[in-house]
Amino acid sequence: MTGDEAYLDSWRSATSDLERYALVVRSATSDNPNQQMQLQTVDRLIAQRIHAAEGIIALRRAQGLDIAAEALQTGETQRILQDFQQILQTMHTRKPDY
Repeated sequence: MTGDEAYLDSWRSATSDLERYALVVRSATSDNPNQQMQLQTVDRLIAQRIHAAEGIIALRRAQGLDIAAEALQTGETQRILQDFQQILQTMHTRKPDY
């Protein structure tokens, strides 16, 4: 939101890290079909969050801070985060299906 491209470098790095962590979790849960199904939702939420952030970045560049800040207030990013936390909590507390 600052307009400083250096902040985007750390965002891009964090995005890459998130995708790598998802692969690690996928591998670690490969023996659990239910968690593998849940990971499909995690992958979708990761993609939605990245898409939403890229949209905010594009708005900031094209239309300025006020428009980008207004777009953030729609709650889409908060909803994605809540969905993500809920699915991870479900995966954490669910017993394996052995």
